[in-house]
Amino acid sequence: MNNTRKIFLLLAFITLFNDSSSAQIKDPQVEAMMTHRVLTCDDIYYNSITLIPQLYRAKKADTADAVNEYWQKNCGMTEASVAFAILHAIEKRTFWEGLNNVYKSPGRGSKPVQEEYYKSNIISYLNSNYDFFNIQYEPWQYKTFYYSAYVEYSNFIRSMAGSLLDMKGLSPVERFLVDYYADPSPFKLTRLTDSVYNGTLIQHAYKKGREFGGFSYGMSVGQWHPLGNLSILGDHVTTGCFIGGRSKGFWFNIPVGLSFGNAPNYYYTKNGDSVYNTNHFFGYLIGLDFGQALYRTRRTELAVIAGMAYEGAEVLYIQDETGDKKDILKNINTLNLNGGLEYKLYLRHVRKTDKYLDSYLALQARYNLVNYKNTGGTDLSGNTLTFSLIWGGYSRSYQKKKFGQ
Repeated sequence: MNNTRKIFLLLAFITLFNDSSSAQIKDPQVEAMMTHRVLTCDDIYYNSITLIPQLYRAKKADTADAVNEYWQKNCGMTEASVAFAILHAIEKRTFWEGLNNVYKSPGRGSKPVQEEYYKSNIISYLNSNYDFFNIQYEPWQYKTFYYSAYVEYSNFIRSMAGSLLDMKGLSPVERFLVDYYADPSPFKLTRLTDSVYNGTLIQHAYKKGREFGGFSYGMSVGQWHPLGNLSILGDHVTTGCFIGGRSKGFWFNIPVGLSFGNAPNYYYTKNGDSVYNTNHFFGYLIGLDFGQALYRTRRTELAVIAGMAYEGAEVLYIQDETGDKKDILKNINTLNLNGGLEYKLYLRHVRKTDKYLDSYLALQARYNLVNYKNTGGTDLSGNTLTFSLIWGGYSRSYQKKKFGQ
């Protein structure tokens, strides 16, 4: 019995000793076993933009192609990978208007899907190329090695495109792409409306991307400036909001506006059998506006506008403080027919790797034909000018946002 107990205690001691020893070497052992690793897309992105220029300059373009395809297959299409794929295809005389989206599984490798993907994304990639390769972010927003790699890859793409500028026999689309990548500029995209690109997928994509269609909304502040006899009411601060819609370069809005502040001068108005001397003023408006773009770039737009509205003004308000009588209140109103110009500046937003424009600041000036009747009081005939600063936006599908228009 005693021998059995001794054997048991010895085994227990050996077990505890082994456990203690293994605990002491556990971490190094585990770390030594960690020989397998999975490349993240950050790893692949960084290695790709580093390797592709090195391989291409070493006359190993086919290997650079393989790296680029691996990048796209595992992490999706990016503006950087698309730039090299397009330029190398042009160099090899194998370019056609399509992008082989190897990352997407539905319809992979079929030419119609490649063409549809190209039409849906090429303008977005060109815009992103300009935004990213111009490095519009501050260096501190990137790790140092990432930032230097971005700059180097950007210079490589521009140099590669520049070397193809004198290539003979380029089609209009090929020449446009080479010229764009050699010196990216959003203003170059406006060339795609030229007749030389008629029937091309890139022109179709550009025009589609500029349609903007969708629900619109916005707010405004400004100034109401009366003319003629109406000028006795003086200038007033205005504020308002609107909702509407847009299709291509045409848009419509339903605005609601208010004007604040007493008039700087007193004037007469008749209410019932009494004539009052007042400087009270409170304006309001609800209308329907239309606009048509006259000139557009990627980030700006000049439009002609026209509209009609029901406009009114509260010109008399005397509150009965006793509560025995009703307040004395008078409104005058008019039909407002107006026209003018509007200049928009579209704002850039960032969401992950995509940049798009879906809101704007605008300056607007209108001439308004109005006809206020103040029967029995001061003549308030005259028209008005209105000036507005507007913030607005469009609620569009993600597909349209990707065009960066």
